[in-house]
Amino acid sequence: MLSGHVGRANEYTRDLAELIGADPVITTATDTENVAAIDTLSQSVNGWYPDFKANTKLYNGLLADHKPVGIYVDPDLRILNSTLKG
Repeated sequence: MLSGHVGRANEYTRDLAELIGADPVITTATDTENVAAIDTLSQSVNGWYPDFKANTKLYNGLLADHKPVGIYVDPDLRILNSTLKG
């Protein structure tokens, strides 16, 4: 499967592997390093950031190298999904 995080191919690969008793092979750097990916984090809160492709590559590379990445949350952010409220 192709498309990585945003197209949910990694998630679907894990699900399919479990169903058929196989070992999933996922090669995205953040997954191999067991760290969160910026595109997955953004997607989970319906977030946005500019220059998606370039910035995803940049920030996921930093995260995969276990380097700190700052995330700014606009103070006017309104969380509408009740599952995200803490």
